[in-house]
Amino acid sequence: MPLYYYYNPYKSTQHDKKDIKMTHHHDHHHDVTSDLTFEEKLIKLLEHWLKHNQDHAHTYREWAERAKAHDLLQAGVLIDEIGEITRAIDEKIKAALKSIH
Repeated sequence: MPLYYYYNPYKSTQHDKKDIKMTHHHDHHHDVTSDLTFEEKLIKLLEHWLKHNQDHAHTYREWAERAKAHDLLQAGVLIDEIGEITRAIDEKIKAALKSIH
């Protein structure tokens, strides 16, 4: 059974096992085995992490707005802050990529 499970809010409101879905999986490997150089492998990983992180930032923005729309202002503000931290991580990843090129 995969490790990352949580209640899927897009399914019915019943909290039974059929509503549990793996929505964030990591069934891929970060060990790239090929003829790539170490730098090429690292660039591929950093690019992957950047895209993955940007996807999360987008989701955080959406859910922050949803929380605020449902009068959960504090939760919305905190989720917005999570998004800001995520975008700061994006900048670190971009800097790492730039340092390799």
